[in-house]
Amino acid sequence: MDRRLGRVLYIESYTSSLGSNDPLSSDSIGYGITASRAIRREMEAMGYEIMRSKAYMPRRGSQVHAMTRSQWTIDSYSSVLNCLSSKGVPDLIFCFHAFQAFPAEIRRILLDLDLKIPVIGYTHGSHWDATDLFRHERYPGLELVDLGNLTVLDRILVTSHYMKETLHTNIGNLNANLAHLIDNKVRVVGLPIDIDTIERYRVDEHFPRTTILYNHAPISAKDPMLFINAIAEVMRTRDVDVLFTRKLPLNGQLSQRVQALCAQYPGRLHFGGDLPISEYYRSLWMADIQVSTATHESLGIATLEAMYTCNSCILPRLGSYPELVENDDQVLYDRSIDMLVDRLRLLIDDSSLRCRLGERLRRFSQQYSPAAVTRSINSVIEEILTDC
Repeated sequence: MDRRLGRVLYIESYTSSLGSNDPLSSDSIGYGITASRAIRREMEAMGYEIMRSKAYMPRRGSQVHAMTRSQWTIDSYSSVLNCLSSKGVPDLIFCFHAFQAFPAEIRRILLDLDLKIPVIGYTHGSHWDATDLFRHERYPGLELVDLGNLTVLDRILVTSHYMKETLHTNIGNLNANLAHLIDNKVRVVGLPIDIDTIERYRVDEHFPRTTILYNHAPISAKDPMLFINAIAEVMRTRDVDVLFTRKLPLNGQLSQRVQALCAQYPGRLHFGGDLPISEYYRSLWMADIQVSTATHESLGIATLEAMYTCNSCILPRLGSYPELVENDDQVLYDRSIDMLVDRLRLLIDDSSLRCRLGERLRRFSQQYSPAAVTRSINSVIEEILTDC
């Protein structure tokens, strides 16, 4: 492509390797690292010159998690100003996460500098999705802030058709004209799984026992208690192990229920405690069955990663999941404990079915390769630069 049009200021999202007693957000230790890295790598291979916001942010010592996230956001605005002042004007600003460094603030910086630079960015979930419980619980009352950020973007990148339809419907309930304005800016591009890194940590062996994987954050939108209740029923009659890759809360009903299962089935429940990416990917290759009990899912990177590593997945028939698996009835269930238990027993008992299903899901996941997703992003960039 024309290098003259290829300079992109890439606004990264907050990532963390800090320890915490509370579960960390999935973006901070997962897709904010892996998917973002895969996009940057592919864009550079296409010929874009990437100016990374992180390179202009000061290094800071260890702080409490919440303060670090807030400081990251503040530093992001300074980094935008530093980039624009010291490295020349980019052709485009790309926000990986539109609810961290707010596009509205970035637009204000551009207006103050009298610069006309298109700004595009992902929204990973939204206050305009009522099922996005994490966002409503962690950042209540910011619906109009969320909407303002979407409004100032020149193009809004979403990960699924479900997300596009959800934004259109719920914003339309507020104002039909505004929903039409937003809808005209939305482009469904997906989000990549970091295939190069997943393959780097590939292992051929499996765990000694059939292992059921729960690789979701233990938050209300993922409904981990449904999974625990189903597993308790399954383990009564099946000799299986369970692996939690994310840190579980130290207290509360979920913790008590898990501790009781550990006492009842010693050595069969395993806890990664927010595994490092290398160990996390090795564990995916070694596991057999992945389960989601979510009530909300705008895409499902954790599920796509499990699909790519040939796990047999059992997923609720909601959100973006039907898109990921092409409405496969062998994968989707209706979020009832009885149906989940039956699906688990079926896959535990039939290794050949697990193998066939795992291979089919791996093929589905390859639609979210870095090359495929970044081609879609590139089309959006070419569109917006042509319009400008």
